[in-house]
Amino acid sequence: MIEAAFGGLIVGLLAAVFTGSEAILVMEAATCAGLRRGLAAGAGVATASAVWAVAFSVLDVFAGGIRDNWSGFWKWVTVAAIALVGVPVVRNQLSRRLIPYGLVPNSDPASMHYLAFLGRAAVDPVTAIFFLSLLVGPDSGHNPIEALAFVVAVFSSSLCWQTGVAVIGARRAGPISPRARRRMLWVDCVLLIIFAAYIVLAS
Repeated sequence: MIEAAFGGLIVGLLAAVFTGSEAILVMEAATCAGLRRGLAAGAGVATASAVWAVAFSVLDVFAGGIRDNWSGFWKWVTVAAIALVGVPVVRNQLSRRLIPYGLVPNSDPASMHYLAFLGRAAVDPVTAIFFLSLLVGPDSGHNPIEALAFVVAVFSSSLCWQTGVAVIGARRAGPISPRARRRMLWVDCVLLIIFAAYIVLAS
């Protein structure tokens, strides 16, 4: 269980670091709407990571047979899925479209910020592909207790990261510049390519 919890801490932290667009929005929510709403936004992102961790724990039970008997099929289906969610992200970058500063009005209660950020992070392409890429690795072999420890650890480490981002955002005088935001979003695009390459080479 300790090993599963430690792995969850690492996975949660990596998921939080890799999703640069979510960190930008959490920081700007704290800057424009206050620390309380920024913390709620960060908690929504962390909850989405926990939901994906649950999905990974469930899918990993069935992925063993796919890895053993259908590795080639699994590899290209996954790469196709990456293309479907990744191409729009890159296209938006090339068209110079930026994500909006706020998902909900700054005056909305913290609960609305939580739900809005939970919904966005749950369908974020980089978050989805990050957890799907874990399925091509070694079978975790988590029993139910270990899986629970893994999910809680993912949520905890992601929440810690997002809390730090919100605190930094609350101390800023203004939102992040469009140029800096675009650079962070290009990092997301590069990570999608890295995940695709990893899946092709690892399976």
